[in-house]
Amino acid sequence: MDIFSEGKSLNPSVDFKWVSFKAVGDKYQGVYIGTVKNNDGYGNPQTTYLIEQPDKSVLGVGMKDSKERFHELMDGVKIGQHVGFIFSKEVETGKPNKAKIIEIITNPSAVDTSWVGKKGINTTIADENEETIEPVFTKDNIFPDNAETGGSFLSVPDKIKKITEIATQKLGATGPEDIRIKVKEITGLDISPANLDGILGVLGVM
Repeated sequence: MDIFSEGKSLNPSVDFKWVSFKAVGDKYQGVYIGTVKNNDGYGNPQTTYLIEQPDKSVLGVGMKDSKERFHELMDGVKIGQHVGFIFSKEVETGKPNKAKIIEIITNPSAVDTSWVGKKGINTTIADENEETIEPVFTKDNIFPDNAETGGSFLSVPDKIKKITEIATQKLGATGPEDIRIKVKEITGLDISPANLDGILGVLGVM
């Protein structure tokens, strides 16, 4: 028996590109076709909602599993339904970083008939697909002479580890919140997957 030809994948692969909400007004829409379970750049469990574009490419909108209300609302969205996500505003929380409000926009009657009756995608991945994060710096200019990287790209967890080490050793940061504050003060960037290369580009030459 050849299990690869006769069996069925329990977690089929799917090609998609993660999107990020950097500024109020950023929005993405498409046909909801399923979910991917994974971890975000900080290791937090998250659910990524897949939305198919007119050209059949797929975008992924990730949301931490701790955002229970968001996921409750998405439970009411059916496979094949048109859905949009918009960064509508920021809310003060008493912490250094404001909370982002991502609204879900949909219409139960707006459905792509090609997905009607289908189960949709339901899969998992072990780590972030770094190809979806466009690096601000290349491996040759993240650090002088590429000394710190050894000539290869760092994974997302390794980038976060390197930022933590630099912030602790060179900036005197203590604890996750202090690290976020001091990194923002020096680089002007929040610690997020899309900003990791930019942060390393600044901290790595200190």
